[in-house]
Amino acid sequence: MMRTGCEMSDPELGDLESRVVAANMRLHAEQAKVYRALNPQLYNFYNQRRMRRDADFIVNHLDDGRHTVNILDLGCGTGLLSSHFLRYERCNVTALDLSAEMLSIFRESVSKEQADRLTLVNQEASEFIADSIKKETLYSAVVMSALLHHLVDIGEFVRSACKLIAPNGFLYVAFEPLRQDIDRHSSRYCCHRAVRSLDETCFNVELRLRGIKPETKGLADYQLILGGVDPRDVVTGLGGGIEVVTLKKFCVRRSSILAFVSGSIIGSENSFSLIARRVEWLY
Repeated sequence: MMRTGCEMSDPELGDLESRVVAANMRLHAEQAKVYRALNPQLYNFYNQRRMRRDADFIVNHLDDGRHTVNILDLGCGTGLLSSHFLRYERCNVTALDLSAEMLSIFRESVSKEQADRLTLVNQEASEFIADSIKKETLYSAVVMSALLHHLVDIGEFVRSACKLIAPNGFLYVAFEPLRQDIDRHSSRYCCHRAVRSLDETCFNVELRLRGIKPETKGLADYQLILGGVDPRDVVTGLGGGIEVVTLKKFCVRRSSILAFVSGSIIGSENSFSLIARRVEWLY
């Protein structure tokens, strides 16, 4: 049985984390130019609407019309999540990613007005968080999309990231693969598997027609090796003074139609998003 990061000794954990970071750097350098084509589920109608609504909720509960809202986007990639916050003129976004190639694509996609409110940082997330804690830098909201499944110790990462949240500020974890708990003998599980297989088959055919090499899952997607991300690991990492506002589980597919079938008809879930807020300052 594979051991999780929390069950390893410090030297083992450190070595594993280094290898996972290196694997992510290689993977995203190779896939930066075709990232959107390889991850259409991030850009389909349902997921875009979900992200937009969550961003609206956070900003509307932070913004009183007078003060600047400072957002930290960890693992920003090509800017999918940041773009929802940059829609607001009072939002300044610090967007961080360890892939210079992904940041380059993000930089080219923003308007001049948005670029003036955007700071791009090419650094590993844990290092940036540690530096920011030393500097006592705080943000109105710390957000991340599809990041945690690339990490080894989710609880420790979330715990550290929460130290950067200002009083009454938010943590937003978006679009993480859910560690599923479905009865394998149920009809719902059979339908879930059938839709997933159809979605993957159609997607692989499309990639071949476009001459794009399918994504190979490996050490870079560390939590997927373990079956996905357990939301309880995120909640445990919040610590005192931060309360969960919403925890939503849903099903995401590359095809919007199949996402609708999975979520609304079958009722299967393979992803989740979480919003939490600092209600008490303990530091």
